[in-house]
Amino acid sequence: RAVFATNVDGVLNTLLPVLPRMQQRKRGQVAIMSSLAGFRGFGQSPAYCASKAAERVLGEGLRLRLKPHGVKMSVICPGFVKTPLTDKNNFTMPFLMDVEKAAQLIRQGLAQDKGRISFPGPLVFAVWLLSALPTGWSEWLLGWRKR
Repeated sequence: RAVFATNVDGVLNTLLPVLPRMQQRKRGQVAIMSSLAGFRGFGQSPAYCASKAAERVLGEGLRLRLKPHGVKMSVICPGFVKTPLTDKNNFTMPFLMDVEKAAQLIRQGLAQDKGRISFPGPLVFAVWLLSALPTGWSEWLLGWRKR
């Protein structure tokens, strides 16, 4: 519950007060910070993955709803970015990205009004593949089933 309260409720508590005003003005831009973890459940962080999936799907739906009202919506789905928070992680973080590079990619994506800003490319592909494969195959690849 705490993870959902922080991630999902935090997004809702920010969006709900401002969206009607943006719609009235017929302009605005919103970015929701999701994660590549929102594309597939991972055993070490199921609540985090689920909360990030909720944020992603909410943002994708709102993008369609808000576009006719002149409001731009982007969902940011980064992989691992080197920050003081990720410095505390005690697991492998493939394709760990420098925070300045991540910020640059986010700025570019927002300037281009991209609906989804996902990076780094190799991890985006890997997560997409794991989410597209039958569950048994993806679990086998992740080592959750005996090989």
